[in-house]
Amino acid sequence: GTWLQLSVFFLTTSYLPFMLIQYLFTADVLKLLGFNHDICELAGVYARWNLFWPIPNGIYQCMRFYFQAQGMPRPAMWNNLAFVLVNALLNWTFVFGGPLQYACGWTGFGFIGA
Repeated sequence: GTWLQLSVFFLTTSYLPFMLIQYLFTADVLKLLGFNHDICELAGVYARWNLFWPIPNGIYQCMRFYFQAQGMPRPAMWNNLAFVLVNALLNWTFVFGGPLQYACGWTGFGFIGA
């Protein structure tokens, strides 16, 4: 339990500087590398919307390895199964509008929602 807590803590705190760099400088770095202006702007917007997914994914990985080390693979299996369904629903909602498309006419984020 202690190693799980330490790994989650250090994973989260060590990713924070990368979040700042990703938020502020993605488009500028791509421009310096010679990419098209429109591509750089789209990549910058996409990077800002994708800041937070590595933290929950990293926490999941820490928990999966913890349960595997304990000889209990079933919690990771049930977690995988649940979040495959959650991921499918969220992707449908954020990209195409999902159930909100029928309820209130929202068509989703499109490219950014991917």
